[in-house]
Amino acid sequence: MKNIGGYFLLLSFLLSLGFSQSLQAKKACKKYLEKLHQIQAKQRKGNSLKQSNKLKEKETKARDTWWACENGKLAKKKSKSKKRQQKNPEKIARLPGKKNKTAGNSNKPPVSVVPFASQRAIVLKAEYQGQQQLDWLAFYKQPAKCQQPKNIKVFAACVEDRRLQQQLFEQNYQK
Repeated sequence: MKNIGGYFLLLSFLLSLGFSQSLQAKKACKKYLEKLHQIQAKQRKGNSLKQSNKLKEKETKARDTWWACENGKLAKKKSKSKKRQQKNPEKIARLPGKKNKTAGNSNKPPVSVVPFASQRAIVLKAEYQGQQQLDWLAFYKQPAKCQQPKNIKVFAACVEDRRLQQQLFEQNYQK
């Protein structure tokens, strides 16, 4: 009888150990399952064909990753620091987010990052000033189709009409 109680205790211990490992595995794979659910939620919303295809690829990859995790076949990823060390140091120096140690401690961003070639202020002015502007606004009547052009052809015609009316205005305008 003593042996049966010992076997029962050993069996219950092994079963509880097995269940706890499967629960830990499920917890570890939960983030992959949540990622899959997020992608599926995005798919349920209206998307363009291109976006739908991208989401389908993401869903397939996420499902495969989750399933591999569930079955204990998920390969462990290398840490990012090791990946960075394996890369060519010249490439790392050229990365836009990294500071180039040889360039010195300049606070200026590289030229390719600067949005405008000139550092001067941008000044937007109307074509005419003062009374001439008021006269132009009274003179120019925008066609109804030019309020919201439906295609590029209509837009081009509206720009050309405005240019012709502006020439006519300038010819007839008395300063």
